Amino acid sequence: MMKKIFISCFLLTSFLLAQDIRVKYKTLQLSYMTTDRVGGILKSLGYAVVDFEKSPGVNPNESILTPTGDFANVLVNGMVSVDDYDVLPLVILLPETDNVTLLEMQGAVSEKGAEMGVDLGGSSLVFSTSGEPLQRLLIAYDPDNSEVLKELVSVITNQLDVAAKQIMIEALVVEIDANKTNTLGVNFANSGSMYSSSFPEPDPATGNFEPFTFIMDKGLIGNALEINAKLEKLISDQSSEILSRPSVLVLDGRQARIVVGQQIPIARSTATGQNVVSATEYIPIGIVLNLRPRISSDGNEITMQVETIISEAQERVGVGSVGGDVLSAPTFSSRKVQTYVQVENNTPFIIGGLISHKDTKQENEFPILGRIPIIGNLLGFNKKVRSNKEVIVVITPHIVDVGSGSFAHVIPKDIDILNHWGNKLFQDSYRLRNTDLYDLGFFENTSFYNNVLNRAVDVIQESADASANEELSNFVNGAVPGQGVLIRRMLYDVIEKENYYKHIQPEKVIFFGKISDNQGNAVVDMQNFGEIYRSYLKRFKQSDGLALQFESTESVEFADDYPLRPVANINRYESSGSYKNTLRDLNSDSTFGYSIYLTQPKHERRLYEALVLRRVLEMNPDIQDNINLFKAGREILFPAPESLKGDIHVIDNKIAKYFYQINLFNDEFDKEFVKGIETISSIIQEYE
Repeated sequence: MMKKIFISCFLLTSFLLAQDIRVKYKTLQLSYMTTDRVGGILKSLGYAVVDFEKSPGVNPNESILTPTGDFANVLVNGMVSVDDYDVLPLVILLPETDNVTLLEMQGAVSEKGAEMGVDLGGSSLVFSTSGEPLQRLLIAYDPDNSEVLKELVSVITNQLDVAAKQIMIEALVVEIDANKTNTLGVNFANSGSMYSSSFPEPDPATGNFEPFTFIMDKGLIGNALEINAKLEKLISDQSSEILSRPSVLVLDGRQARIVVGQQIPIARSTATGQNVVSATEYIPIGIVLNLRPRISSDGNEITMQVETIISEAQERVGVGSVGGDVLSAPTFSSRKVQTYVQVENNTPFIIGGLISHKDTKQENEFPILGRIPIIGNLLGFNKKVRSNKEVIVVITPHIVDVGSGSFAHVIPKDIDILNHWGNKLFQDSYRLRNTDLYDLGFFENTSFYNNVLNRAVDVIQESADASANEELSNFVNGAVPGQGVLIRRMLYDVIEKENYYKHIQPEKVIFFGKISDNQGNAVVDMQNFGEIYRSYLKRFKQSDGLALQFESTESVEFADDYPLRPVANINRYESSGSYKNTLRDLNSDSTFGYSIYLTQPKHERRLYEALVLRRVLEMNPDIQDNINLFKAGREILFPAPESLKGDIHVIDNKIAKYFYQINLFNDEFDKEFVKGIETISSIIQEYE
């Protein structure tokens, strides 16, 4: 008997081991790194990775993709055998489309000799159009062992695929009279307490210094501002000229190139026998700045490769003759500096010593008599004047940490010209200013909030399940409990400031209210708010108020052939105290609907502003519940005034909710904030 049991157990075990496992799939979109780099790193960590190699297809513009690697054939019909179970999770690097740019086609046209690289026949669009997202991973995993998947996703999203910091580089290129350089208050021959530098010895023949770099010492921002002020003084005295003032935003470790210049036409003639062939060649001149910064690990220093090239055209000189005509061409001067520098964040440094000489001939003669030989020379004069010009480049790097909201050097000033009102073809827009944003220190600086935040960070770092919790992850990444109320109030302030309510026509504002029919039965009918409110103002005294009390759609019964609409009860409501207390009492139980209470013209205006707020939120859905996107410099779309004037606006429970939250913002935000913090605390306790 025991032998039979043993044989049965052996057969059952063998049967189970022989079964294949059906896997599930998860697609992961990379935001910053490329799939090949992530795949290489995952291989080094011991994960199974499948890549693809391309081979020519039947169509020369298409490719055949073949999976490669040790794990290319592990999956069969979406299943993996028990023997290969250890390879899960399996990472598949989804191949990229063959072509995502038209530059190659344009280059081919240019090679054929089309003038300026442009062919009016257009490019041949030989590649198939592809619309799939780029840079994706497909992960095959065992659904019964999702913990391993969570760990892998956490490594990719939190450790590998992270955003680089950015650097805002401001440059000021100034040409100064070399004789006025000492007015900057800098002795270029010696180092001082203001700065640290190592200058080359002057040229013994000319006495001029070779190109150099000059770096302010740490903490000497005041001195930098002083030098900037002196530069401005030289400019106002016409002793210097600003050649360029460019700025560029570049990722950490990437190269930025700024070119400010023009192309000088040069006539060229070629004589072949009796024929002369003329052509024009363009030579670029101007200012070129090549920059490649790198941020230190502590985020306080920047190491930068800098190349500065300044070229300009000089006087023309004779270069020969063709057919009796004298040919001339301009000479070009070029000054270049290549260097490595290491500076503190927000600290300017100067590249100087780019000196050029220019000889000019000045003539002065007495009218009429100056043209008479001998006498003219006695009454006039001729002289050559040499001007020495020095170009200095002041470069200031600013580290921009997007995560911390440090956008001061990136966004423009708060000026009305950046708003777009009255567009004919596109929607109006408003750019958020710093003054439009609330100071969140009233809760961010509290020990209560920071204690919960620190606990959330700890559990996410220790648990893959916690990091996969969307609500907890959003909180750690800057989401604020009750942020919807906060965003709506800040948007309302903008709407109020811009007087956008005036575009709402009262006669086109409606709501659905309960009335009695001829038999005394309650029915729902469309009401014109403007008419109802004007009638109320004439009939009742000022101490009374008009209340629109909305019913939740779940509590309203309709006939089968009657559409579902938000219904409001219209009541005259006498205030027994302050306006806010009355509004608070009317909304004491908002489970079954919110209430609107109007006693003064400013309340009617706020109702119209709530209608505008709904439209603005509909046009900007990404910011409705994301405080991280509500930053200075953000462009907010607004409905066109003519659209608001022509549309029918329906007052419903959502408008009543917005109206209440606008008037009692502090109450609503505090309630939602505390409720959200309690929810986050409960989630944290599950993982602690």
